[in-house]
Amino acid sequence: MSRRTLQIRRVLTATPLAREHEGRLAGKPQRRPKRIPWEACERSIYPKAAIDLAVDSHVKLAAGEYGAVQLYGALTSAMTMVSLPLDLVTASAAICTDEARHADYAMQMACVLRGEDVPIPVDRDALERPWKKDVSLEDIDRVALHVAAISETLSCGLVAASLERATCPTTRAMLKNLVADEVHHARFGWHYLAWRAPAWSRAERQRLADSMAQNVAGIERRFWKGRDAPASASDAARALGVLESEGQRDVVREMMQEEIVPALDALGLGASHAWRLRDRGAGAAPGAEADVAA
Repeated sequence: MSRRTLQIRRVLTATPLAREHEGRLAGKPQRRPKRIPWEACERSIYPKAAIDLAVDSHVKLAAGEYGAVQLYGALTSAMTMVSLPLDLVTASAAICTDEARHADYAMQMACVLRGEDVPIPVDRDALERPWKKDVSLEDIDRVALHVAAISETLSCGLVAASLERATCPTTRAMLKNLVADEVHHARFGWHYLAWRAPAWSRAERQRLADSMAQNVAGIERRFWKGRDAPASASDAARALGVLESEGQRDVVREMMQEEIVPALDALGLGASHAWRLRDRGAGAAPGAEADVAA
């Protein structure tokens, strides 16, 4: 039986990810999460309607973050199979740990608010879905584009907006940890794309642009509906970091127009055209709140 050999060399990118990689090797202090005061959440002062919305948001977040562990694990594995620079591999691997921690945070937050264990339903088919055997750089490009760059950047804005609203000390501590991590996850995606873009062929760039356009055109509609509390519980819901529809729409629109679309245009992917032609308005099904996880 013949053995296939993959030739690897110590290669780093010319992006800031290389400096971070060298810093880890040199033992420089790394980001560390801050303690979350779980005991500080006084759930008895919040009405049931507000707690129900907050618990739902944390259940969805936990499932999404749990799935992101598998996704970034698969991404890291795929990067090794095509011998990508080590700083990209270590950055992707580090995100797996963050996502597992985020899933744990969300599970604990749901339990604290409910006062009992809260099961988290996860799409097993999605978890078990393997990467195809022959992984290509284009497969990695698509995940980096849609998940690490676009989704993580949106997550930064949405989590930050929830943090602005929250007054519950437990919720605020959790969200501060999340947003600190999401910024780095998004940076990984954009640095990866900046590294790869000069090597794209015209056909590769066009295929990625077509995939991007489909995503960008539907983002506003997917995030149209947030979690709207009844008037009697709206202040309490905000205190627990629940993001209402109007606020969610404003954040998504601002992040797309100020951050994501210009960055995609700079990569030569033509996002401005896709954004102008986007699906607008209330297209989401009732109850289909959009949740960014990753």
